[in-house]
Amino acid sequence: MKIDARRIDTIFYGYEELDLSYVEQIVDLGQTRAVGDAIHYAAQQYVDGRRTLKQIVDLVMRDIDRAGPDVINPFQRVPFGGYVGFRKYELGAAINRLRTLVVKSGSRRSR
Repeated sequence: MKIDARRIDTIFYGYEELDLSYVEQIVDLGQTRAVGDAIHYAAQQYVDGRRTLKQIVDLVMRDIDRAGPDVINPFQRVPFGGYVGFRKYELGAAINRLRTLVVKSGSRRSR
């Protein structure tokens, strides 16, 4: 899966382009990169169609708090060090823009 953040307001996740221009709290390219890698980490670790968006975001943020930001680095053997902190709200807003993601929503599944 290719993840790229070339601009502050855009994450390329595979073939999808996530527009973050209305997520005003993202002000640094390092935040955008961190959010992109956090999405990938969430997809690999926690997205199973049974968890809600809130549960997924909370689990990712818990892992970052416990192990540090490099826990979301897809190349674990090489510390990145270029991440800038973000809040769970920015991660949730970015995940919400990922149309291929399936998460639990109340009593039904939504895309």
